Amino acid sequence: RLHLHAMHQLLHDNHKDAMGAYLRLLELFPGDLLALSLALDVSYALGDADAALRASTNVSTYWTERDGGTLRLSRTHPAQNMANSLIAVGLS
Repeated sequence: RLHLHAMHQLLHDNHKDAMGAYLRLLELFPGDLLALSLALDVSYALGDADAALRASTNVSTYWTERDGGTLRLSRTHPAQNMANSLIAVGLS
């Protein structure tokens, strides 16, 4: 539902509200890489580096834990490389 709300806002050229929807979505579902990718795209369109940073930090802990933490005790999740790349883009 939040994806649809964000897309609706983008269709109406309301990027700030769309960014808010994506940030909320990432708080609720930090594993949603589509939301992270779109949030980074919207933050780039807005020229808002702080929004990209917030989006990336919202999900970084989730993906670090999903990867087995610092000890890497579990197998790597298939989407881990994509998540790491998107997080790096958002942090930069």
